Amino acid sequence: MENLLEVAEKPQPKKTSQVYFLLKFGEEEHLKSLVEKGIIYLGAINKLREGDNHKFDSYEGATFIKGFVGGGIIESSHPTLGYLKMKFESGTYKETYETLYGNICSFYAITQDHFTDSKLTSVDSRMQEFGSHFVMINMSEFMKRLRKKLEELKLKYHGRLVEYYDEKSYEGRRGLFNKRNKFEYQKEYRLYIENQEAENPITITLDDLSDIAWIAPSNTVDKLTMDVTYSIEVDNVIH
Repeated sequence: MENLLEVAEKPQPKKTSQVYFLLKFGEEEHLKSLVEKGIIYLGAINKLREGDNHKFDSYEGATFIKGFVGGGIIESSHPTLGYLKMKFESGTYKETYETLYGNICSFYAITQDHFTDSKLTSVDSRMQEFGSHFVMINMSEFMKRLRKKLEELKLKYHGRLVEYYDEKSYEGRRGLFNKRNKFEYQKEYRLYIENQEAENPITITLDDLSDIAWIAPSNTVDKLTMDVTYSIEVDNVIH
């Protein structure tokens, strides 16, 4: 299968935004394993297409999108059905692979765009649907440890902010770091591991992260406050 990272048109965000912290939402017992043992769970990306809700996206891994706005007519021919003509009001055409390979882990990214007059704007309350608790992780130190471990394991990896698009009007090629704008509230930073796994999750262990990560109930995330008094350049794209 052709690499989806090569199929997409440089799936970088239109605006590079410095990432300060990552938030991971989930159930308390799983997040404690992340903080206390450094266990990172990466699900099979192929499984993420099995639905359409806050966790699943049937457009996951689509390589080409064409939105139709205002209606139109589709004409086609078939060797047994003959000539076909269908009218529609609006819709979206997509191309994708039958099977997607690799594993991903997704985080909510707190970036420089989250601040107004140096004050943190609220995290969208819909993020609470992902679990009872969240972990706040120091991005800079986390990336240092993550890169080191992935290189030790000789894993091919990629990580960056997701870019969002309107499937009703967009036309062009898409990739693993592109999602529909209905998910934009998730402000996703995505870690992708290249492999031939299509069905099963994998785990990576970084050891204790309690010096750079903190856990709290999800229903307190809207009370999270933060002031920016200085800026340090952080490379939040990993290849």
